[in-house]
Amino acid sequence: MTKNNIEKVLDLTPMQKGMLFNYVKSGVSTYFVQKSVKLTGNFSTQNAILSLRVLSRKYEILRTSFFYKTGADPKQVVLKNRDIEYTVIKADEDSLKKIEEDEKSRGFDLSKDSLLRVAFVIHDDNHCTIIWNFNHIILDGWCMSILLREFFKYYASLQKGNSFDFIVNHLESVFDYKEYLNWLKVQDYDSAKNYWSNLVKDYQENGNIEPRLQYEQTDDNTGIISYFPSKSLINRISKLCLVNNITISTFFEFSWGLFLAKQNFVEDIIFGKVVSGRRASLQGIEEGLGLFINTVPTRLKLNEKLSYQSHLKLLYSQNLESEEHDFYPLFDTMKLNDLGTNLINSLFVFENYFIDEDALHAPDNIEVEIDNKQEFTEYPLSLSIIKQADYEIDINYHSEIFSKKEIELFMSHFVAIINDIVDNPDKKIANMTLTSFEEKKKLKDFSLGKNKKTSFTSIIEQFEHQVLLNPNTVAVKDANGSITYYELYRYISKIETKLIKSGIQSGDRLLILCNKTIDFIASVFASIKCGCTYVPVDKKFNNDRLLFILKDSGAKFVLSDFDKILEDAKCINVKQIEEYAEYEQSTASDNPHLYILYTSGTTGTPKGVLVKESSVINLVHFLNDEIYSKYSRTNTGMLANQIFDASVQQIFTSLLFGHTLHLINEDLKFDPKTLWNYLNINEIKILDGTPSYIELLISENQGQLGVENYLIGGEKLPPQLVKQIYTVSRQSHIYNVYGPTETTVDATYYLCNSMDDTLDKIPVGRPIYNTKIQVVNNQSICGIGMLGEIFISGDGVADGYVSFNKKNYTGFINWGSDKENGYLTGDIGYWNQEGQLEIVGRRDSQIKLNGHRIELSEIETLLIHMHAIKTY
Repeated sequence: MTKNNIEKVLDLTPMQKGMLFNYVKSGVSTYFVQKSVKLTGNFSTQNAILSLRVLSRKYEILRTSFFYKTGADPKQVVLKNRDIEYTVIKADEDSLKKIEEDEKSRGFDLSKDSLLRVAFVIHDDNHCTIIWNFNHIILDGWCMSILLREFFKYYASLQKGNSFDFIVNHLESVFDYKEYLNWLKVQDYDSAKNYWSNLVKDYQENGNIEPRLQYEQTDDNTGIISYFPSKSLINRISKLCLVNNITISTFFEFSWGLFLAKQNFVEDIIFGKVVSGRRASLQGIEEGLGLFINTVPTRLKLNEKLSYQSHLKLLYSQNLESEEHDFYPLFDTMKLNDLGTNLINSLFVFENYFIDEDALHAPDNIEVEIDNKQEFTEYPLSLSIIKQADYEIDINYHSEIFSKKEIELFMSHFVAIINDIVDNPDKKIANMTLTSFEEKKKLKDFSLGKNKKTSFTSIIEQFEHQVLLNPNTVAVKDANGSITYYELYRYISKIETKLIKSGIQSGDRLLILCNKTIDFIASVFASIKCGCTYVPVDKKFNNDRLLFILKDSGAKFVLSDFDKILEDAKCINVKQIEEYAEYEQSTASDNPHLYILYTSGTTGTPKGVLVKESSVINLVHFLNDEIYSKYSRTNTGMLANQIFDASVQQIFTSLLFGHTLHLINEDLKFDPKTLWNYLNINEIKILDGTPSYIELLISENQGQLGVENYLIGGEKLPPQLVKQIYTVSRQSHIYNVYGPTETTVDATYYLCNSMDDTLDKIPVGRPIYNTKIQVVNNQSICGIGMLGEIFISGDGVADGYVSFNKKNYTGFINWGSDKENGYLTGDIGYWNQEGQLEIVGRRDSQIKLNGHRIELSEIETLLIHMHAIKTY
């Protein structure tokens, strides 16, 4: 660039500044656009090259370079003389893709290169492809139709015998880009700032869609999936828009926003929309070449009680207001929200500048075929609606982030949404259809666990069966000793007799306040034998919490392993129960509730979950078939605290099928080195635990650990931990289990694969027996890869909470059109393409600590009641 060759120096538009900033920051020519035009017929390359020279003389934007240095405002410099760069290549059509990729890889140097570059690929005497490459910083999509039309106009003129000089001397005047720059300078930026500030105010969601399906390696940086809607569908869309007095662009814009919101499980979404920038009242701007477009935010706030039509009208009103301020720089808009550059993560483009081959005025002896796909690479995901003879819907994506299969799913979901809007414009958002009919069938297969009948219906009868089969087998072992099945049965009967003599009745509720010992196990089974519902509590609970649970549960008896006095309850120390000459047996009627477990409550008050005996039987039936039945008799280790539901799976599955249960107390649990030796010496084959604890244990790494089955749950299971477990337990089976207390310990399971090193996250898997898992959004079933709340129904669902009222009963609902009874967990997840459930987080303020669900509001409530803490 020399001074003598400089024609003029201009400022940059805000959009150009943003593109230049990204270019300088990354060092990569991100905004690369490519169009391929296939020609059939006798084509003169020489006249085509001359036509390019005519274009560079006519349009100053094609002679523009960019000057920038640190500390100075960047400028665009129009050169007096600069020809459009071109190459002529002889190659067959099979080589075309590589040539196109080579052009993309080369990119552009914004300060040195011709920013429009053309490759003439000659296939044979009658076939040629012209590859137009340009940087978005000088031209927008609208320009391409003008550029091609002018190119063929001058090519036809040259073919007719007109000379290059004659054509140049008779060039028409064109729109001066400087006029647009001057127009931008006089706009009311204060008013625009105020408008956009209000639009993005209080927006806190991250609209970025994370890739959720397994990534597939590809050599391409970008990809595109296209869908061609039928004329019938377009006609129905047009009719709907006409009835509601909105534009087709608004219809697709709303559909895209709805897709993004539902994909991310949010009710408030902001995404970018490309506007033409040519609404300025400047003569000739429609025929001007240059970058006029801008990107502005669209905000969609969903109201589940409003219909599609209502939302469409609201968005159209927003668009009309936004048009008055659509010149405002996006970079400045981003500063108006705390998310900054993360405010927009997706783009919507409505391309109504279709390049019509018939309108290009190409010579009659040449047939023209144009690739009308537009590339947008600045955002990971964008939607382009191309208005042409037939509409085309394109999803453009970064292929280093998303797989082709995932984008195909996105397109399927998007098409399902637009069809649902057209077919049911009065439908409320809460009831919308998010998937195709084919995907619904697949989701149904994912959602259902095996339908299996249990081999027994009574826990006590099954336990007594084991006593007869294995009377001398050690049933339970704790830190103080062990007890056989026969001895345990006698101990249980002794406690049962004491309870009966003390006046307990079938259906009563019974607090068990014991350490994790044989006393606790005997107390649990004695409660069940009496037809009572047991309520396990921890000695570490303060008196206020104990009294609350006592009152809330309605318990009248307390079994403990020490002397404890609680008001309004009869306390029995199991260690002081005398031997009876004759045991009494309960004549208990059926009591459906086996136990009550208290979990952290959203109101700041613990909630007691009523769990049925049949639910526990269903759980142990599954666990036995999947794991325990591998052994005629084995040793199992219980790490879980006895007041948490993880203890249930080890206690009952071990003792109802003749195994030996090892109760690992806190001292041993938190001495990993000693525990490692204990597990090996006692040949423990099945062990439960949270990922946090198993990681602590594995960190000892004292050679090989004999555990063959790990039941891991309560927290996210890291893939690295799975690898570490396989290092010390080479032949082990690792089960990642998931389920809230309200669905009886485990609702899903996933058997990890020691050979799979590709997983970056471990699923929680598929439903257990007689269980149904659905990922839902309001009253809609979510598609594969689509975030939603996990709804669990089936045999494992509890009977609700002890203290029923609407305020704390929201989790147990009748969902969907069939009013299916189940539990809405508050956990957010999705189905992956293999039909495995994956968990990503929670929708409320609950957290998991050491596998236990904790409600932050409960901690807040307790803190407020502490005298040493003042609230302001």
